[in-house]
Amino acid sequence: MSGEFDGIVANAVLVHLLDRNDMPDILEKICGRLRKNGLCFIRVIKKGNLMEELDNHLFGGLRWFVYYSKEELKTLAENAGFNVEEIDERSHVQHPDVYWVSLLLRKK
Repeated sequence: MSGEFDGIVANAVLVHLLDRNDMPDILEKICGRLRKNGLCFIRVIKKGNLMEELDNHLFGGLRWFVYYSKEELKTLAENAGFNVEEIDERSHVQHPDVYWVSLLLRKK
């Protein structure tokens, strides 16, 4: 696949990485596919101090999740070549111990 994009959206897809340590590489690859000043929207999950788990309570079935704090994801995005335009953390409507972490990133 070739070409560059004005924007990329990763809404609740990176929460299922098999290895959460792949996130820096993924962010660098996303940044590399964006045009200068291109935007990326990312939404992930934060759940207490957990980093990853096989969970059977969220979303009605046994599923693998990786979790990131707002601060961790901000640092990873900046290290990958992004400016963090906006960052937000909101409680999940159905699960009070789960938070959605959203970032709007701009390629430097």
